Amino acid sequence: MLFLNIKLQQTSGIMRLKHHQHSTKTKCSFCGKRSKSDDGNPLLPVSQELTYWHFLFPIYCCDECVRDGELTYLIEIMETVRLLENFHVWIHFDDYLIVNPSDAYVPFIGPSGKLQFLCMNKKCSMIIQHCSTERSLFHESKIHGCIIDPQTGKFEIASVSIAKIILGDNLLNQILRQECACSYIRSLGEFNSEQIKNSFSFLSLELENPDFRICDAIQNHSPEAYVGPRIHNFSIENPNSIMKLFSLLVSGTHSNDAIKAFLNGEMKEGFLKFITESMISMTAFMTQTGFQENFPELKEAPVIPEFLTRNYGEAHFSFTHQDIICQNFRNLLKLFRKILRYFYLVDASSRSIDLFQYCCFLYATLHGGNREIHHRMIRNSISLKSSSQYFEYLERYVMSKSLFCIEIFENVPASKTELDKCAICLSDDSSTVIGKCPQHNICCLGCFPQVVQIQKSCPSCRSPDFLP
Repeated sequence: MLFLNIKLQQTSGIMRLKHHQHSTKTKCSFCGKRSKSDDGNPLLPVSQELTYWHFLFPIYCCDECVRDGELTYLIEIMETVRLLENFHVWIHFDDYLIVNPSDAYVPFIGPSGKLQFLCMNKKCSMIIQHCSTERSLFHESKIHGCIIDPQTGKFEIASVSIAKIILGDNLLNQILRQECACSYIRSLGEFNSEQIKNSFSFLSLELENPDFRICDAIQNHSPEAYVGPRIHNFSIENPNSIMKLFSLLVSGTHSNDAIKAFLNGEMKEGFLKFITESMISMTAFMTQTGFQENFPELKEAPVIPEFLTRNYGEAHFSFTHQDIICQNFRNLLKLFRKILRYFYLVDASSRSIDLFQYCCFLYATLHGGNREIHHRMIRNSISLKSSSQYFEYLERYVMSKSLFCIEIFENVPASKTELDKCAICLSDDSSTVIGKCPQHNICCLGCFPQVVQIQKSCPSCRSPDFLP
């Protein structure tokens, strides 16, 4: 397996990969018109044993296409993909913050003839065209997902043909053999991928992460044999260093167990303090710029850290700059939310859960409370159904139940929302943790740690979106 250290062209703010919606994938990858099989049941993906671990997303085939033998074209594509030496690579984007990275990336030739990367994850989809020749099959069959152009630092949704992926793999091999130069690949290394393949289960699409030690990434004198990511001049006192580390932790490079162990170490209190102060600063920033008139007043007027306004906002921003404030702070909160998920797995106190809940509250405020964004979605004829969960969260979030909020705010408005019973223990008037399941979205604070450990779906209706 190949590990690449990539230097992206810098752009303003932090980047969030623009993965498209899950619903676009539930179509037959061959005819694209059917969403159900002959018996009326939803389409089932083709066997994962066929796609092995190369495609990390489901590929659907309707009954008619199966009878017509269309799967033979997928088999032909798979036979070619398995011969590629670097169909999957792991990437660390040097000195750059990315919120929703993929676990693995696929190299391909972009329009400029330069190397670009397709983010390979479960949100991708595939179109397989029945063509008369093998050449046409590979040129017309495409994978749809988020792509990265290292030269411009831009992300966009696009479809990449299998032919371009084959050419991209060949170009990457030329770079590895030093037959051609590539300015944005800073360093590269290889690790044994046999363990990854052998540990793969056909019941799961998750890959085993390479064994890169997190402490090596932040040490100035890492072992010479270490080929993983590095954060140069790391300091717990430097906010930018912490942000780069958080971005690395959610990049898919390190295993969940390694992340939880690291966050539970000696720098735990410093990380929690940084997240707390950052979210208080965001609240103060939005209050001072008139972003949300109904925001409860803060007890004090805390100083907004310079790094927050320098990198993700400006002190003179007003309500008219809501687009910039909304996007940058939403990205930061998505990053914090991912980190806090790990914290409440290792922190037995209610502190991490309170921080996580307030992080969700701020994100919902940015997403649902911004009237200009609301009107823009209406003008663009985008369904507001996807935003309903944020409005619901704002209505149901019980700030008076959160010790963190009591500490921050002087006057916390009493909630007028009638609390539901906890979906786990069915207790009354103790529901403070709100999940995403629309029917059974309440869980009390006492049950939440157990739910996080064992529940992957709603215990009542089996919805996969139970946890917030």
